[in-house]
Order: sequence, then C-alpha cells, then structure tokens
Amino acid sequence: MATNKYMLDRVVAGAATFKGCANLRIDPGIEAALDAGASVLDPALRCIMAVRPMYRFSTPDLKTLCDAAWSVGVSDYLVPHIPVAAGATCAAYFQRRLGAVAGAAGTNHKLLSTKGVLVIERISGSPVAIAECSVYADFDGTNAPIVHTVGQDLPGGSAGATEKWRPAAIVDDYGGITPAVIHKIRDFSINFGVGVGRQQPGNSYYAVDTAITGFRPSAEFSSEDCAEALDDSGPVAGATAGTNGLTFLFAKYDADGVGIETTTALAFTFRVGSPFWPTSIPFGGGGPLAVSYRVLGKGGTALGPPLAYSSGNTLPTESIVAGFFGVAVLAHNTTEYEYVAGDFDPGLDWRLEPPSGSLLWPDMAYIVDRRRTLRFSTLDADLYQTIGNRLAISTGFHLYLRKFLANSMPEADASVKHVKISLTAGDIEWAGLGGAHGATIPGDVIVTGLGNVCSFTKESAITLA
Repeated sequence: MATNKYMLDRVVAGAATFKGCANLRIDPGIEAALDAGASVLDPALRCIMAVRPMYRFSTPDLKTLCDAAWSVGVSDYLVPHIPVAAGATCAAYFQRRLGAVAGAAGTNHKLLSTKGVLVIERISGSPVAIAECSVYADFDGTNAPIVHTVGQDLPGGSAGATEKWRPAAIVDDYGGITPAVIHKIRDFSINFGVGVGRQQPGNSYYAVDTAITGFRPSAEFSSEDCAEALDDSGPVAGATAGTNGLTFLFAKYDADGVGIETTTALAFTFRVGSPFWPTSIPFGGGGPLAVSYRVLGKGGTALGPPLAYSSGNTLPTESIVAGFFGVAVLAHNTTEYEYVAGDFDPGLDWRLEPPSGSLLWPDMAYIVDRRRTLRFSTLDADLYQTIGNRLAISTGFHLYLRKFLANSMPEADASVKHVKISLTAGDIEWAGLGGAHGATIPGDVIVTGLGNVCSFTKESAITLA
C-alpha cells in the first residue's frame, strides 16, 4: 500500500525563511513515571510529569540565519537567538513528494510553535558550512508547544537554492595594522555555547518559558598554513586575540561562476583577549601537515559579548602558489631518529572564569597547566639500547617541518625555508615495545619537556639537520 512521503522544505522564524533545511529531529521531551504497585509485576499507572518539547534542524543558509539571530538588540545582551512569540512564530514546513514531482498547494504539513526561542548550536562542515539549530517550544497558555497541521501551502512559493559558504581564512586583529592571516583551513567548528533554562509551573506539565542562561562560545580548527599559524600563536604558549579580535571569515560561493566572492564574506569574531592555542601537530602517513587549534570566547562588559557577527567583509589576499609543510626530521641534538608517525602535544590548558555579576559569559581567561610531549612510533629497534630506561635531552630534541613547493616537491635541506620546534630540556623514554614472529618490531617513544624551554623558529631561518 502506497503512503505519502514528505521532505523538510524550509523553516520560517518570524520574518526570516531558512532554506536548504535538513536533519530535522524532534524530541517530545516527555518525562513519565511507571508504578506497578506492591506485589505486582506489571505497571498499572503511568503519569506524565513534564513535557518540554524541542526540535533540531540544520541549514546552509548562514547569512539569513545569523542576520536574524543577531538582530535582537542591546537589551538582549547581544546573545544570538531568535525569540518565538505571537506574530513572530516558528514553523517547519514539510513538502509532500509524488515521485519526482513536488506536492501541490494545500497538501503539505507544518509544525508550528507560538512561543519559545531558536538558538544556533554550531557552524561546521566542509566544503559547505552548515549551521545546526535548536528550537525550544513552550506552552503559550492556549496552544500546545508544537502543533502539527496538514493541508498547508508553502509560504512564499518555492524555497529555491540557498547561498553556500565555506571557511576561507582566520585573521588575528582583522582590520589592524599588522593582522596575522591563517589560510588553508581544513576542519573547523564554531560552537555557540548558548545555554537555556526551561520553566514549568507546578500546575502544568508543559514548559511555559525558556530563558537564555549563558553564552560560552568556542571553536576548533586545523590549518595547513603551519608557519603562519604557529608564528602567531607560538607552538606551546598560545596567544590572545588582538585589538580587533580573532575573526573567522566565511566566503560565499559564486553562483554565476567558479570560485568565491571576495567582498561579501561573513565574519564571526571572538573578542579581544580570547585565548587560542595549538592542541596537536600530528605527523606521518604523507600529505600536508596540519596543526589543530582551540579557541575560547572571553567577553567583556554587558556590551562586550565574546562572539560578534558582521557581513559584507573583504577577504585577505591568499597566494595560490603557497607551499605546504610535512615532517622531515626528528633529531636529538644532531642525531636523526627514524619514525613512522607521531604527534606533538603542546599540553596547554586555558580556563575561563565563570561569569561575574549578571554577565552571561566568562570575562577572565588564564593558563592553569602546560605539559609539552612529543610521541612517535619507530621501527628502529636499536633505539631501545640508545634510550635505555631514560635518556635526558642534552642540547635539544627537534621537530623539523619541511617546506614543500607548489609542485609538491620538497625544498632543499639548506634552503632555510623550514620550521623547527625544539624541546631543550626533558626526557626521552620508551612508552612501549611490541612485535611478533616474522614481523618488524614497532616501538613507541615519548619525549617530555621540562620547564618553559620550548622554542619555535619560522621560515627563512632554518636549515634541516
């Protein structure tokens, strides 16, 4: 027996229509209790204690979404959200499908909420950035939090194709005199960290009010622009965003041709003083090396939120022929160590102080720990004898990143185009040794840094050991 099929078509919140929506998931939020009574095995009572419904969806329509979420004004402490209320309801529309043909007018479904709030959870994805959103639906005194109706027309006709965006660059002190630009963004996620609290009166099982209780944005990204990124942040100490903050720029794909537009970029800016630092430099397996980063949003006063948004920005110039980096040498002093794969962990732990007073965001950042380690696997069984139980770093243990040309050929050892990270005090130890009959013997080595003795030297100064 054939049944009707429906696809999520669009979400309309107030005057904004979000296109390209997908991944809808509804959580009815029902809390219930079962009671079997004394000496009875099967439950005889089920009572509903609370109903706090919400649903999630995703959309690539970043500009429409963020324009609406950041338009709620100073009185709302500049936390991005979209209030849902009478005259500014939120509705998810489902289009009926008939084979390859869309359903006619009056055949579609709608989920309507007349009270609550819409918040952005995160923006991530590559090569197209996707925003994930949550709608917290409340009881308005008359209507259920989410009302399902059939026989609906789609508002505004066809939703059409939406604009597509991608991460293009991350800039420390965007618009400043000497901004530091990080290109070649590979993976990223901006987590908005908007907290909500839901109120349920004693005489109702519905949630009747959802309030914004916090705003703690953070981000993770990785970049193949290793030299520029590490030069800006340092390999272990990390840095704090400059005068104009740390800005994530998103470029719009050109709808009429190949490439991206350069003067319409969206900007998500972590406020001045927000810490960012490298969390990992994995190596091995070939291909361009990428350094991973974490960012924490630090706010200021009530008018200084940790994350801001703007549109119509200009992208910084990026060289098309810029090369990339790959690990070339691990060396203790001038003795090269053979490796298969590994990871350098700066071991930095930044913390944010909880909000003070009536602020919704942290307004203080500080470092609580810093433990640098480099781990690598090797097939060189002779290292077991060399290292013994423990080998102290005498002059330095060096991680060299080799610069590659645009044609993927390596730069010469003496071209002074490379990067070096050095631990100048600490221990080299075995972390494990394995093997089997008829196979090579793999071993794991850990290099632990002691004291604040890690150095970084950029391109134009390093010759490979």
